[in-house]
Amino acid sequence: MRGKGSLWVFAAFLGLISTNTLLAQEAQNGQVYAGVEKDGKWGFIDTLGKVKIPFTMDMVHGFSEGLSAVKYGRTWGYINKKGTFVIKPVFVEANSFHDNHARVTFFEPRDKSTYNGYISRLGGVVILLEFFENGGDFHDGLVQIRSADLNGGAIGFKDTTDKWVIKPHYDGATDFHEGKASIALGKYWGFIDEENNMTVFPKYSEAWPYQEGLAYVKDSSATSFLNKKGKVAFSVNYEEVDLVMQEGMICFKDKGKIGFMNAKGKVVIKPTFHGEYLSRFQGGLAPMHGENGKVGFIDKTGNFVIPPQFDDAQLFFNNLAVAKKDGKYGYINKKGEWVIPAIYDRAQEFEATDY
Repeated sequence: MRGKGSLWVFAAFLGLISTNTLLAQEAQNGQVYAGVEKDGKWGFIDTLGKVKIPFTMDMVHGFSEGLSAVKYGRTWGYINKKGTFVIKPVFVEANSFHDNHARVTFFEPRDKSTYNGYISRLGGVVILLEFFENGGDFHDGLVQIRSADLNGGAIGFKDTTDKWVIKPHYDGATDFHEGKASIALGKYWGFIDEENNMTVFPKYSEAWPYQEGLAYVKDSSATSFLNKKGKVAFSVNYEEVDLVMQEGMICFKDKGKIGFMNAKGKVVIKPTFHGEYLSRFQGGLAPMHGENGKVGFIDKTGNFVIPPQFDDAQLFFNNLAVAKKDGKYGYINKKGEWVIPAIYDRAQEFEATDY
């Protein structure tokens, strides 16, 4: 146990909050920003390509819940969309906010120790992890924490008040999504709900979180998707299947070619496309390689509506997609037109949704 050292940390972090934090957070103007890199520095642009936060940062995470974790030199802090620090840059590492909490690492000079924990949007430490603990990100108001004792390690879940809602018991776990988390006992995986009721007894070699009412599971015979009741909705036997359904579509690869099936497991886009990686639909379109090796976008009928012409392309968020041309990145609209020229060394999505 850390004892008094923990009190030093809590006391030290009471001074992190800018005096204008609440006003600054309320001043978010509704604009959607994307982080871009140019000449080794990062800044933020809006959907018109206008620079909103100058290129002064060494690394950034996309805005989440109105704040972005940014790195200056060796330390991280959090800025609002005015580029103002609302949580000072004092962290060794900082991650995006989920459910109004962010996972951080910080150094405490009094005992020369590094701590991990979770801060609120006000900057105060609300959960301080012990040296033998590590955790994920908050989802559905809970966070998975791996703890340890003389008998070894186990995973449980805490809430935002630092209370064990589900005590460490499991050998593996994913975050909660749609009210359920996959958990492992030994080498087998199943599912629990937020009250720790076993909704699917561990019997699978793999189990991944629910999205859009289905959860990916796998055993020695097939890949399946479970419905919300924990029953098998359908099973398939392809060489590769995406872990989640997105916009009612599940990508798969069969005999080296990529296609899509729907929520019932019916093939709706035949596996005829090339590509090393599976794709997903977002905003009604999915990036896909053409015969020429370039990337374009298909619609849900499987037809290219943006011809393959890019070196690379990402999903659409807020009606814009990152695209790469001649070694540089910019943004296109759903007609395939350059809205923001390809002039950046790296580029992030315009505030991608969190999964």
